[in-house]
This record gives sequence, C-alpha cells and structure tokens, in this order.
Amino acid sequence: MNKKLAGFLELIMVLALLAGGYFTSLEKIPFKNDETHWVSYSALYEPFLAGNFDDPLWKHPHFQYFLSPPTYYTIGIARNIGGFAPDDYFAYYDNSISEQENREKGQIPPDNLLWWARAGITTTSVVAVFILFVLLWQATGRFVAYFWLVSAIISPYLSVILRRAMNEGPLLLGICLAILAAAQAIKAQTIQKWLFWVTLAGLAIGWAASTKINGAVALVGLLILLLLDAIRKGRPNLRTNLIKAMLAVAWAGLVSFLLFVWFNPFLHSNPVGNSFTLLQKRNDLMIAQQKIIPNSALYGIRDRFDVIPESIFLRNNFLSDLLPTFIFFLIGCIYLVGFSKKWLINSGNLDGLASLIIIGGTASLPALFTPLNWNWYFMLPVIFSMIVIGFGIQFSAELLFSAVKQKFSETTNE
Repeated sequence: MNKKLAGFLELIMVLALLAGGYFTSLEKIPFKNDETHWVSYSALYEPFLAGNFDDPLWKHPHFQYFLSPPTYYTIGIARNIGGFAPDDYFAYYDNSISEQENREKGQIPPDNLLWWARAGITTTSVVAVFILFVLLWQATGRFVAYFWLVSAIISPYLSVILRRAMNEGPLLLGICLAILAAAQAIKAQTIQKWLFWVTLAGLAIGWAASTKINGAVALVGLLILLLLDAIRKGRPNLRTNLIKAMLAVAWAGLVSFLLFVWFNPFLHSNPVGNSFTLLQKRNDLMIAQQKIIPNSALYGIRDRFDVIPESIFLRNNFLSDLLPTFIFFLIGCIYLVGFSKKWLINSGNLDGLASLIIIGGTASLPALFTPLNWNWYFMLPVIFSMIVIGFGIQFSAELLFSAVKQKFSETTNE
C-alpha cells in the first residue's frame, strides 16, 4: 500500500470515528432551554430559501437585531431532511417554570425533531473538528492531531456544546473554513487560485460573523497572517506583497460583509446603517442581561481574572488540574514560537499551522472580554488552548525522551 493511499484511508477512519462519536446518543445530551428558540425559528429557512423577505417572522424585533442566520438555516435544512415542516413545531420556552412544566406544555421540541436539529449542528461541528485535525496532521505529525481529536470527542464540555441545537457548531465551522482557506491562499502559486481562496476565506468569515458578531474578528487574524506572509524570508518585492495583502483583506472583508447582509433581510434596505444599529442593539442586550442575571455578569479585570483562567483551563477542559494544564499551555506557547520562526524563514510546510495559530488565536480573543460568564462563550479559547496544550505535552515528552536517551548513552559509554 503506497503512502498516499494509507494516509487517505487513515483520514477516512478518523472521520468515521469522529462522526460515530458525535452522532451517537444525540438524544441523551442534556437539554438547554435555548434549543427551543433555535429549533422554532429554523422556520426562517423556508422563506429565506424562497426569497420571501416579507414573511412576518422577519419583522419581529428579535430577528431584526439578534438574528444568527447560519444556525437557523442549518437546523432548517436538517429539519427538512428529517421530514418536519416549519409549522410542525413553534414555541417559546418559559424560564419562569420548570423544565418538566415546559415539557408538559409542549414548549420543548419533540425528541425526534430535536434529534434532527442537533444532527444539523453536529454535522457542522464534525466538519470543523476534522478540518483542524487535518491541518495539525499535515503540519506537525500525528501526536497533536490525535490529541486534538481525542480531546474533542471525550471532553464533557465540547461534546455537549458542539452537538446541541445552538450556535457553537456553525461558528466553529466558519472559523475553521477561514483558517483552511487562508492557509491555501498563502500557498497559491497563481493569481486565480489566490483569488479563489481569499474569496472563500471572506465567505467563511461572513458566515462566522453572521453566526456571532465576534466571528468577524477572524478578519483581523487574516490581515495579520497575510502581512506576516508578505515579509517572510525569500519573498521578493516586499512593497508589492504588502499591497497584495491589503487588497486581499479588503476583498475578503467586502465578501464577508456582502454575505452578512444577504443572510439577514433586515439589513437589505440599509446595509451599513442597519449593521451599526444591529451592533448597538446587541451591545444593549448584553448590558441588559448583566442586570437581569447579575450572577453571570463580568464587569472588570478582577471579575475576568477570577473566572476566565478556570473556565478555559479547568472547568471546560477535560484535564483535571489547573496548574499542570496551564504549565503545559505555556510550554506549548514556547514550542510554537519555534514553529513561528521556522515559518517566517520559509522552513517547512507550516502554512496551515501558522493560519491556525494566528486566525484561531485572534478569533479567541473576544471571549476574554465577554460581559457574561456563560460557558459556551469560551468555546474558541478552550479549543485553541487545547491544541496549544497538545504541543506543550509533545514538547515535554520530546525533552524527557532526549534527556533519558542522553543519560542512557552516557551510562553505556562508561
């Protein structure tokens, strides 16, 4: 069996393992009250597909300001595949009564409908997790790639939030597609391929931003990646490369904004003005939520220092001790500095890893400034810190092996 075929079969096996792990027992995931909302308003998928932007659902103030179209449409597609019409279920979850009372009143989706809704979101998550696996597998070998794969499957945190009928799977997919497209763009040898991948990166960022506004921060990561790529050793015509990088980001930004507007009919009449209104309304909502749910509010640096390290490195991580986890994270950061130096001098096939570190890291930053301590808000920093921790464990193992080997060699020579 040749090497390429063996590699291809390995990837197929990994994808099958991942899909099996994620699609098994979807119905047993603990129900979250927000799932009622996401399943109900997947009814927007049909009027969007038909181009019916006058449907009364679009006029609701909630959807004018707080719409997350990719999630609704993803669930709508899965609901259709499962044989459910938009009129089959529509309800509001009542937070003033118990889950059981909501269930008795029909305000929790039926089990079979909820399964299909979760299956739609799980599909986006499987693709996203697999993209990260492939990028790591190609750039660094198997250890970190399989560490990430196992983490994604066995983590009690990720295996829940990435499979619920909520927003996190589509957001992660957008970020991962942007990472993949950006990596291919800096490898492109022709202007046609370069333009294709930059456009795809823009579409991916538009998808991510449409899911959650902070997904748009990936555009900043793209800018940093392309500027660094322009100044790498061996790159001729620095001025031309810098101009090309700026044009690429401008084009990707335009493409992402057009997709953002197209997804949300409220923006069609005044794309720029209504987008600013949308941003302001979402900010107002989070401020209101701080007051309504004071136990979840985060106001200053002290609040965040008390909550965020534990949320990223312990509570939402499958490792069991904060200090060793954080130490491995720091070691991983040191290890990645070496990779960054190699990439900047054009040594090795590290474009995918550079894209993952820069865009993934940049997209994770908004969570550090969240005004609300809700565990799903920390998904991106949890994921990318897990990957860095994997590098830390690998580097530590390499150092230990080298020390043991040297000691053994010295003993033998004696």
